[in-house]
Amino acid sequence: MERVAGRQARFLQRMHRLEPEEYMEQFVFYSAAPVLCGAKPAVLLRIQNGHWQEWENRGEILCASMGLSEQHVCCSKGQNLVLIYDRLLLERVLSDKKVLEILDDYQYPVRQSSGCRTELMLTRLKERLAYSPVFPHEIGVMLGYPPDDVAAFIKDHGRDCVNCRHWKVYHDPERANEIFKRIDAAKAYAMDLLEKPVPIRTAATLLKAI
Repeated sequence: MERVAGRQARFLQRMHRLEPEEYMEQFVFYSAAPVLCGAKPAVLLRIQNGHWQEWENRGEILCASMGLSEQHVCCSKGQNLVLIYDRLLLERVLSDKKVLEILDDYQYPVRQSSGCRTELMLTRLKERLAYSPVFPHEIGVMLGYPPDDVAAFIKDHGRDCVNCRHWKVYHDPERANEIFKRIDAAKAYAMDLLEKPVPIRTAATLLKAI
């Protein structure tokens, strides 16, 4: 794990030395790798204001080239939050009974028909990010965290988890570890592809195949 973390740190340092257009391309692809391989339905990107113009120029095109969707969900404290997601995977998550029970507690439109539910859910998420006095941790279910873990995190205020990596784990650590391995493998493969390099559309197709 330490070796992987060291490689990732070096990769991110190198990426920050790139020209803005190439940086944005690699940043988006690397960040979205777990979504492309199906390990997660969505990722939340934090884009600093200094890179925002490049995102506006390229972000939607980059996501579309990878077969993904994007939604700007918040702008606060010098950074923008963007949700990048696989529409089919996110729709599947948003039809899960346990997920809907959590979101119902925060006035998400859980009773809407599936055809327009995703867009309405994202609209509500943007409202929560803009106006909630605390960070809306229910977003975890949209990011693919198990609903039991999200519910426990909210209830226990993030305390007393049994493991903490890509999220705080409270239940079924074995299953969580399997997902962690898939996320790590996707990011490692993304680094391999970006070091070659290959066109982003081709790289996305390769990641979807793992």
